[in-house]
Amino acid sequence: MDKDRIDRASQLEVPLFPLLKENIHSNYLCESGASLTSVKEDPKLHVTGWISGRITQINNLGKICFLFVKRDDKLWQICVTKDQEVPFQAAKKMQVGDILTSTGYSFRTEKGKLCLWVTEVQLLTKSYKDPGKVLSDNKTTDTEKLYRQPYLAMMQGNLNVIKQRSLIIRSIRRFFEELYFIEVETPTLLSVNSGANAKPFTTQYNALGEDFYLRVAPELSLKKLLVGGMERIFEIGKNYRNEGMSKRHNPEFTSLEAYSAYTDCSSMIQTLIALVEKLCESLHLEWMPIFQVVTMKKLVEEYVPHKVPYEQLNSAFEDYVAPILQSPTIVTDYPIYCSPLAKAKDEYFADRFEFYWNGMEIANGFSEENDPIEQRKKFLSQAAKKDEEMGVDEDFLTALEYGMPPSTGLGIGIDRLVMCLLGLDNINDVITFPTYSRK
Repeated sequence: MDKDRIDRASQLEVPLFPLLKENIHSNYLCESGASLTSVKEDPKLHVTGWISGRITQINNLGKICFLFVKRDDKLWQICVTKDQEVPFQAAKKMQVGDILTSTGYSFRTEKGKLCLWVTEVQLLTKSYKDPGKVLSDNKTTDTEKLYRQPYLAMMQGNLNVIKQRSLIIRSIRRFFEELYFIEVETPTLLSVNSGANAKPFTTQYNALGEDFYLRVAPELSLKKLLVGGMERIFEIGKNYRNEGMSKRHNPEFTSLEAYSAYTDCSSMIQTLIALVEKLCESLHLEWMPIFQVVTMKKLVEEYVPHKVPYEQLNSAFEDYVAPILQSPTIVTDYPIYCSPLAKAKDEYFADRFEFYWNGMEIANGFSEENDPIEQRKKFLSQAAKKDEEMGVDEDFLTALEYGMPPSTGLGIGIDRLVMCLLGLDNINDVITFPTYSRK
């Protein structure tokens, strides 16, 4: 807390954090062509406006005081004059950052700005910290400060990304529901690290006296639902991977996973394309992405300057090709050795695809392995590798033994997809509360 603000607050003779006795309506100003003089001289005044919000700027001109108030990312202007002694004295004691509510009469300033001449004003919340440049016209450019204290970035007016992200997630949910997918929820605490080759966060389940893992992916739990008889399902939720952080990686991230029984991989590719196009429409973007669908082998042959053996195909793709795939590209036919949950197309390649955009992997999809014997072999083969983090999930293998229909799955990184749709290059710009070290 700022000592100066505490001292000034102690001198106020009004409640600093009053209990509301009724709801406060959305801000409103009646359209007006009147000047301040004509409004003050009108003998038949009636309330034509009300404004609430956070004070961002105070211009005290002696007998008249202008306050700029922000609410819901919109700036409003109010005017308090000495003619109204009670609200004038109350307003003079307020500071930038305080939250107020006011009523009065609409007029236009000499510069033609719609404004409220205040007859009643009340402090709703006292700000004990000076927001400084956050609320001024000379806004702070301290990016790390804004990331560490995202509420300051929101005060500064960075609400658009949050709203657009919300719109994107709502549109994704609506898209799948219209295709008769059912939204489900699966556990985020798992007894086996499964679903993807990623280092997990571990925790202690005190009631059971056992170690558990925060899920790296919901995949195996969702496929158990396919075994149980559900045909079209999806889940939007958090995953956790205890790995590196960068402009494109965050250990806690949001994903969509969708599964469809009795469908092939090509149909899921078309679903993905239709989804991205629908999201562009929802955001009213002036452009529409143009997709190319191409095999990994063909891309490696085109962009890698030397001959690449099959065993190095995936690593060569990740090193040489993936970073340069700027336009929307769906890469198909992944090697079997890096696709432990996918069905094989032939001796070498899995029926799998990934979606790249702006040099990032956005989505992963494939025909699901439903042969329990083959799946066990793949699990054991993966577990034998030194860098493997995914465990053998015996409960999932048992579920497969009861029979899972042929199915395809799709996983999408929501954070990265939002980055691409909004033209942002830092994942922290699309996460409301990014993680930073406390040191």
